[in-house]
Amino acid sequence: MLYRKMPALNTLPQQGKAGFKKYNVVVNLENKAREIVEYFDHIAFIHKIVSLIKILVLKIEVKVDALLHSLRKEAKIKNGKKQAFFK
Repeated sequence: MLYRKMPALNTLPQQGKAGFKKYNVVVNLENKAREIVEYFDHIAFIHKIVSLIKILVLKIEVKVDALLHSLRKEAKIKNGKKQAFFK
């Protein structure tokens, strides 16, 4: 049915102007609502990027902590042997 109605749908206006004029109040409300939705879309996008950066930083921090722990452990073992040698 939609296939048969496509030519008729193409003749309709694209921006919702179907022969009657919208009140300025309605137009202003629609514009404000559109701005708010776009603002929150940008906020959500930025939030996703910041969340990804935060996750990456935490993963790097965990790896650096593991490396530091292993270095400290090796240093403790080496220092322990040297101290035992000089005693």
